[in-house]
Amino acid sequence: YPHTGNYNYSGFNNVTILRYADVLLMRAEALNELNGPNQESITLVNQIRSRAGLTEYTLGSFGTKAALRDAIFDERNKEFFMEGRRRDDLIRWSREAGNSPTALVKFKEKVVPTLKDPNTYSDAVNYALYPYPLNEIQSNTSLNQSLNDGRVRR
Repeated sequence: YPHTGNYNYSGFNNVTILRYADVLLMRAEALNELNGPNQESITLVNQIRSRAGLTEYTLGSFGTKAALRDAIFDERNKEFFMEGRRRDDLIRWSREAGNSPTALVKFKEKVVPTLKDPNTYSDAVNYALYPYPLNEIQSNTSLNQSLNDGRVRR
């Protein structure tokens, strides 16, 4: 790509759209949802774990679909840390509400002791919906931004 000379990170050169690790984990997740724990899904997750120098899983590590789903969820959490993908995963897996914010508690204890009490933190149901773009609302007065507007939760 041509050099833009822009050093304030507002340029669009080399923007990551999709990482190979994301493709591997999405496929592992889909295979698990279709067939439960199987060797192919474990192998896909292990490609990422071995690259990171972590112990590889075996098929016997997971007795249920839910156990492998949790492991894939945890792997996505670690692999895409600070890449802005977590919220979409939480919404897609319907885990955005009611979970204990363990990471936020640890962050508060170590980094920001003045942070609002993390035990009172919760994601309201409306955070699971993306708002309509302003230009869509302005051009279509029938759109309603309320939660009861007929949109399906993601």
